[in-house]
This record gives sequence, C-alpha cells and structure tokens, in this order.
Amino acid sequence: MSKVKDYLKKREYPSDDINDIKVRVLDIQDRVYDLIGAMNTLTVWMEQTMNDSRDAKIRIREMQDIVHDLQVRVLDTQNQSHNLISKTEDIKVRTKDTQDRIYDSLWQQKTSTHQRDTMFWHLFKKEGESELDAKKRFFLEMPKAQGTTRLIQELMISLLKKVDHVCKQNNLNYWIDFGALIGAVRHKGCIPWDDDIDLGMMREDALKLEEILRKDESVKVRHVIVNRGDGNGAHCVMQVRWNDLDQEGLLNNLDIFKYDYCDERENMWDAYQEERLQLVELSKALPTTIPRNENEEEYPEIYEELHAVFDQAVKEADARLGITFEKNKRIIFAIDNCRILKQRLYQYEDVFPLETLEFEGSMFSVPRNYTKFLEDFYGDIYRLPEDMLSHTHLVHSEKGDEMLEYLVNKHKDDSYDTSE
Repeated sequence: MSKVKDYLKKREYPSDDINDIKVRVLDIQDRVYDLIGAMNTLTVWMEQTMNDSRDAKIRIREMQDIVHDLQVRVLDTQNQSHNLISKTEDIKVRTKDTQDRIYDSLWQQKTSTHQRDTMFWHLFKKEGESELDAKKRFFLEMPKAQGTTRLIQELMISLLKKVDHVCKQNNLNYWIDFGALIGAVRHKGCIPWDDDIDLGMMREDALKLEEILRKDESVKVRHVIVNRGDGNGAHCVMQVRWNDLDQEGLLNNLDIFKYDYCDERENMWDAYQEERLQLVELSKALPTTIPRNENEEEYPEIYEELHAVFDQAVKEADARLGITFEKNKRIIFAIDNCRILKQRLYQYEDVFPLETLEFEGSMFSVPRNYTKFLEDFYGDIYRLPEDMLSHTHLVHSEKGDEMLEYLVNKHKDDSYDTSE
C-alpha cells in the first residue's frame, strides 16, 4: 500500500503543468470543432457538387439530344439538297430536250413555210414573169381594208396630208417610216391590215413642227413620255391627231419618231444600246404611266417628275454619244424613242435628199435609200406576211363606225397640195 502511494506521489504533476494541459486540451477541442465544421462544410459542398453534377449531366444529355437533332436535320437537308440537285439536273435535261424539240419544230415550220411560199409563188406567177415581179403584183393587187380599219386609215391619211402641207410650207423634212414605208413601197398605200402611220423627222424639224402645230386649233399635238414598267423603259412619243378625235376620245394619231445627227466613231450602235439600257434601269425608279393616264394635262404631277429626270438623262446620254443638232455624217434613231434592238444607224446620204413615193394616191416623202431602211429592219418585205390577222395597234373605240365615218367625211373636205 505504501508502495502504491509512493508511486502515485511520484506521478503527480505540478499545478502549472496541469493548466498547460487544460489549455492544450481546449485548443485540441477547438481544433476538433473546427475540423468538424470543416467536415460539415465539405459534406454540404460535396452534396451540392453532386446535385450540380446531376444537373450538368441532365444539361449535357439535353445538349447531346440537340446536337443529335441537328445532325439529323443536317443529314435531312443534305438529302433534300441531293434530291433538289437531282431534280434540277432532271429539269435541265428536260428543258434541253424541250428546247431541242422547239428548235426542231421551228426548223420544220421554217422549212415547211419556205416550201409553202415556194409552192405559192410558183403557182401564182404568170408565164415569163419573175418571182419578184409576181410578188410585187400580188401585194399591189391586194384589196384595201374594209370597215373600221379602213375608216381609221382614211383618218390617218387626211392627217398625213395635213402634216405634209405644214412641213412643205415651213421647209421641214419628214419621211414615211416603219410599216407605213412598207405600205408605200409594197402597196402604194396603207398595208390592208395596218391601222397606224409612222413618220421620221430630224429632231430640230420635229420640235419646230410641234411648235407650229400647237398654234393650230384643228390638231392636237403632244410630246409625251411613256413609262409602262416594261423592257422598253421610259421613252418619248411625239403624236399628232385631229383635235375632234381627241375630244371624242378616239386614240388615232400619227407617231413621229425623232432622229439625230452623230459622228462616225466605231461601235456607235453598241454604245447607243448601252446608253439605252441605262435609261431602262433609270426608268424603274420613275413613275409609271398606263394608257389611261398618258395625258400631261390631266396628270401634271406624273409628267413633271418624268420630264425632270428623263430629259436630263437623255441630254447626258446624247453628250456621251456625240449627238448634235448640227448636220453630221451619220443619222441615228434618237435615244429617247422607244427601245429597238435592230440597228437604225445610217449615212447622211441614205436619208437625204429625200425621195417621194406614191401613198394612197398622193406623193409623200421617203428616205433616199428607203430599200436599206426596210431591208435592215424587216428583211424581205415581199415574203408572205404572218401578221395579217393579228397586227393591230389600237383598241377601236366603242363609239363605232358612225362617228369614224363622220370624221372621215369631215376631214376629206380639207384640201392640201401633195404633189411632188
């Protein structure tokens, strides 16, 4: 017993050591609590991470589904593209086949038409008569138009006599042009199925004629810009009609096409066509006109804008082309006329001095080389016509033939000297 007490006595610590131990124990306890807190925080973080991970997995799956859907769509689009390409190729093949068939048909038609014409002229011509003489006789022997068409032609003829008279009085040059020129050469008058008369004039003379006719109460003259939104683009038309036709709402008039002088630069017609195309493009931004509003007096706001832009554009185009009022070596179809593709560019000597031909029993002016005018634009004017039933320029008025006949008889009383 005493040994135990001695042992215990030996194991006793000083009071300072005990306090130090207590401090250490408390410090360890704090560290343990901190560790427990950290463990709790770690546990919460791990749980959150696991939740985020599950959410991320869900999102990843969603993205994978989207990507897969896109892949499917891309594949489908590729398949559709391949199908479209195949269909396009098929369409190209079919189009080429259709074109070949059309060309074959046209060639056969051309061949058959040629054969028909050859057979017709062979049967028509008289013994000892050349084919050309037979063709000339055929057209000269054609009967004149009847009914409404003839009444309109007679109105135009009386108006032509009026213009011819004014031009002679004022030393202005004009010539019969386009289809009317065919009529003068081939029929010595109007083509039986045609219903208008076209004239050509140098610009300076056309403007002088307009100034004179505006003072004449018997006629109506206008210099109107037409822009119908088609491939022609805006173009300027000088028209003359009897004033009482205008009052009655009848649309029959002479169309006067202007010509200009130009120099002998190379590729003039190509440059002309490029300028004309620029006018066509410009026209797309301009107000459009339609037959019912092609009247400067009734729609001044339309024509004020048209003239402001179009006239300036024409002036600039003329400057680039070297167009002038002064006499020059060549004559060209004015750029502000309606657009035409076949070349109308002539040497001065092709036009002047003017010749005269018979037209409906009177003599009227034609270009000196009128054969070139016709062949360059129409080719062979003695081939059998294909437009005998379809050619028309005018929508005939509902006022009927009675009004036309009255006006024809009225203007027949106007007498003008149309001798050469």
